Formats: sequence, structure tokens, C-alpha cells
Amino acid sequence: MNIAVATITLARTKAEAALLLQSIKVLSQLELPIFIADRTENRRFKRKLRSIHRTTVFDSTDLVSQARDAIYRAASAADVVVYTEPDKIQFFKRTLPRLLSSFENGTILIPSRSRKSFRTYSRMQQRIEKAINDLCSIFLGARGDYLYGPLIFEGSLAKKLASIPTHFGWGWRLKFLKNGLDERKQLSFLHADLPCPPGQSKDTPEEWLHRMKQYCQNMSALLSDRTPRECQAAARLLPGFGNTHWRKAD
Repeated sequence: MNIAVATITLARTKAEAALLLQSIKVLSQLELPIFIADRTENRRFKRKLRSIHRTTVFDSTDLVSQARDAIYRAASAADVVVYTEPDKIQFFKRTLPRLLSSFENGTILIPSRSRKSFRTYSRMQQRIEKAINDLCSIFLGARGDYLYGPLIFEGSLAKKLASIPTHFGWGWRLKFLKNGLDERKQLSFLHADLPCPPGQSKDTPEEWLHRMKQYCQNMSALLSDRTPRECQAAARLLPGFGNTHWRKAD
């Protein structure tokens, strides 16, 4: 199986730059080509990133364009693409090799957090992501943890990114999964111990704002092109709508 990795980077601080460089070095030990769409202004960081074994680094703009550009490059080089955020060191070490051996054509493989590891994340992140996962179970037709981040899929699906608008932000993944279902791909979840990365589990005002933005972006993607009947089923999961008596529009 011919595999390439697509990832995205944005180092805003020295600490973040050091973490990303360490993570990509660990990822490179899998001996897979790594295509990195970067939005960092620091040239020194870019030079160090390019010096890592098997990396191809190029500039990109917004988040959705980063994901699209990296996946396009990876798909042009391999039959199977691994998309991942770049800061998941333990995932690269412990879980990704097992995922690669589990992938089957015709599926989109989604690594999912065990219940125990999910509880290591901030309370805000747990609340937001549980709500989104519940809605995904209706809109995407399968119950699971959709939001850990990485995806493994056939490179031919890269074309399904072309229609995803930039304002979806982090919601691009859920829209991409919907597009994959339209191509008759099956969603396959692989559960693993995937705890919160160090330093990211605190409930702070910054965390609240970040998670609420992600919530809005994911909801925008989930609700795009949905019918009123689909939304009727989903609304029962939302507070205050459980006993709504629906009427047909006049």
C-alpha cells in the first residue's frame, strides 16, 4: 500500500514551534512522505521544518486551504492519504502504525478516543465535542467519535475537497466525511487510548473561545445542504427542543 501523510502547521510562539518540530520528527520516523502546508511567518521555523527527513513544505493561507493543499499533494504521491494535525506525538508513536495496517479500501478510517481518554480533555471540549458527535450520529449515520482529528482514506477522495468553502474552518472534516459517504465510502472507527496532549486540558477563557469557534464551524458544515426533515430529527438532541410539536409550513 502506497501511503503519504498530509498535515498543517502554524507556529505562533517559540514553544509551539519547538513542539511542532519535535512532533514532525517523530512522524518522519514512519518513513512516509510528509506534505506540510504551513502558515508560519518565522523563516527559521520553515528552514528547520524543511530539514526534517522526508518532508515537503509549502506555504498556504487559511485553514481549509491548508488541509486541501496538503491532501492534494499527498494524493498526487500515493494511493492512500493520512491526514493529521501535527502535534499528536503519542498518536504517531503508538497508534498510527496500527491504523495503517487496519486500513481497507472503500473506507474512511477514523481514530476515536476511548471513554477513559476522552475524559482527560477539558470539560469545555468534552461538552462541545459530545454535542457535535451526537449530531454526527444522525447526519452521518454512524455513532462514534468524529473529532479526534486524523483521517485515513483513498487518495481519490481528495477531489471531494474542492467544493468545501473556507468559512467552514475546522468543519471541513465533517463536510469531507459527508462527501465521502456520497461516494459510497464506509466510515470505520478504530478506538484507542488517545489522551489529551500535555498542557491542553485546562478550562480557560481562551479554551472556551477556541472551542466555541470550532463548534460554530462544525455546525455550519453539518447543517449545510440539510433538509428540514433531517434537522427535525437532530433538533431533538438540543436543549429546549425535545418536546417541540412540529407543523408543516404554510
